[in-house]
Amino acid sequence: MIIKASASLRNDYTTISNMAKETKEPIYITKNGEGDLVLMSIEAFERREQILQLRAKVFQAEQERIEDWYLVQFGVETALKISDHILNVTERLGEFPDSGSLTPDEWLNQQGYRMVICDKHVVIYKQTGTVVYIYHIADTRTDYTKLFRQ
Repeated sequence: MIIKASASLRNDYTTISNMAKETKEPIYITKNGEGDLVLMSIEAFERREQILQLRAKVFQAEQERIEDWYLVQFGVETALKISDHILNVTERLGEFPDSGSLTPDEWLNQQGYRMVICDKHVVIYKQTGTVVYIYHIADTRTDYTKLFRQ
């Protein structure tokens, strides 16, 4: 993590700009010792946006897959109930990211992943700063941790 004072941005913009472009990492700018804003290159920002859009599509596809399975097996009412429950749990993660627990897999824990259980499903997520990224929704009865090692 790169942290710079707002004075360095004002006094040495070119160096900060080059650093953002070379590292492709966000640079945290502080004002009076407190976080104020984040600076990143346009290339890094656009890449990050693409990744977020892809993750959103994956999340939606997994949600629809689960909903479709329950629809076929148990009907519309159950499918919507399960889908709503998973959505409610994932939305709460945005407010309470520490509400999840460590996973049963040591490697996933070392990588910073956490999990939250939604009845028969597990949501695997990671918190980066104040943002929660959902990586996978799986049936708890499967060996879902294998997916992260392939």
